[in-house]
Amino acid sequence: MRVAVWHNLPTGGAARALTNHINGLLKNGHEVEIWANNPLVDGFITIPASVILHTVPLKRTNETSFSDKWKSYFFDKDCNMLAMEEHCKTCADAILAGNFDVVYINACYFYAVPFIGKYLHGKIKTALNLGEPFRFFYEARPDMVWQAPPAIKTIWKSRSWMKAILTDFWINHKYRVQMREEKINSTFYDKILVNSYYSAETIMRVYNCDTIVNYIGINTEMFQSIANKTIKNYVIGLGNLYDNKNPELAIRAVGKIEKSIRPQLYWVANMTDPLMIDFWIALAKELDVEFIIKKMISDAELVVLLNEAICLLYTSKLEPFGMAPHEANLCGTPAVGVAQAGIRETIIDGLNGFLCQATPKDLASKVALLIKNPTLRNEMGEKGIQYVKENWNLEIGDKNLQKNLFEDWGDE
Repeated sequence: MRVAVWHNLPTGGAARALTNHINGLLKNGHEVEIWANNPLVDGFITIPASVILHTVPLKRTNETSFSDKWKSYFFDKDCNMLAMEEHCKTCADAILAGNFDVVYINACYFYAVPFIGKYLHGKIKTALNLGEPFRFFYEARPDMVWQAPPAIKTIWKSRSWMKAILTDFWINHKYRVQMREEKINSTFYDKILVNSYYSAETIMRVYNCDTIVNYIGINTEMFQSIANKTIKNYVIGLGNLYDNKNPELAIRAVGKIEKSIRPQLYWVANMTDPLMIDFWIALAKELDVEFIIKKMISDAELVVLLNEAICLLYTSKLEPFGMAPHEANLCGTPAVGVAQAGIRETIIDGLNGFLCQATPKDLASKVALLIKNPTLRNEMGEKGIQYVKENWNLEIGDKNLQKNLFEDWGDE
C-alpha cells in the first residue's frame, strides 16, 4: 500500500519509534512518503534515501503581538495556530493529490493532536499515533497552568498587579483555545493508536475518545550487549533534561547511596531546560553526587554507555511508555524505575529491573543492591536481553502496526 506519513516531532523516543515504524512499513513492501516541517528531525530519523521527503515550512514566531493577545481574549486562534493550520492544509492537499491508501499521522510537538486530520477527514483513511495528550496542560508539573495566580489582596501594592492579571487572563484564554482545538481535532481521525494501556486511559480521560493499543518494537540490532565489557561505577539517566524526566529524584536517589559505593550519575539528553539546569547541577554538588551530562551523543556512544552502566535509573514522571528501559535491557543492563504509568507495562519487577516507589530511599536501595551483588546485576541483565528479544523486537512491533494500521476499518 501507499502510505503518507506526517509528523512534527522533536528528537527523542517518539522520533526513534517513527524510524522503526517507517522502516517496518518499507520492509513489508509498502511505499512511504513523508510530509513535515523537518522530515528527518535533523538526522534523528534514519531511513533509506529512496523515501521521498516533502519539506513544508511552518511559519511560527516567538513574539506575541498585541493583536494575538486581543484575539485570545475572545477565544480566537493566534497566529502560530493559524500558521500550523496553513501548514497542515498544504500537506493535506498534496497527500490527497498523491493517490495514497492511508495517512499515518504522528503527534505534533506544539499541539499534540494535529490539525491535519480535519483536512483529510472523510476523504482518505487516517490513523493518528498519539503517545500522550499535551502533557503541559494536564499532569506532572510543579505548577499547573490552570491554577490561579496570587490573590489580588497580596499583590495590589505592586505596580505590576494589573499587568499580572491581564497576562494571566491572556495565557489562560490562549491555553483554553488550544485545549478546545485539540479536542475537536481528536474527532477527525478514523483510528488513534497509543503506545500503552496507560496512554489509552489518559487519552480517554482528556479527549474522551477510544484508542487502540499499539505496542512498539525495539531495535535489537542497534542496541546490543557488548562481549567482555567492564561494568563501571555509574548509573545512567536517559531523556531530555526537563522536569517531567525528574532528574531531581535521580540525583537525590544517588545521593542516598552510601558514599563508599556511590556511583556517578550520567545523564544523556538532546535538550536541557535552561531555567532548571543550574538547580540540578547545584543540587548534585550539594548532595556530593557527580552529575555528568552527555548532550547530543551518537547512538554508538549511547550503546557503550548503556552497556557499561550498573543500571538505567528511570525516574520519569508518568512516562506513557518509555523505550529507554528496553534499550538498556538489550545492552544487558537492568532498569530501576518508578512504578508509574507505562513503565509498569515494560519493567517486570525482579526480571529485567526493579519497580520502585517514587522516593530516593527506595530507588537508592535497589541501585545499591545491584552494586553490592554484581552476579544479580548480570543475571538480571541476561534475563532482560532475552525478555526484550522475545517480547519487544521489531518484528513484533511491525506485526502490531500492520494489523492496527491496515485492518479493521469499520464497516467497509
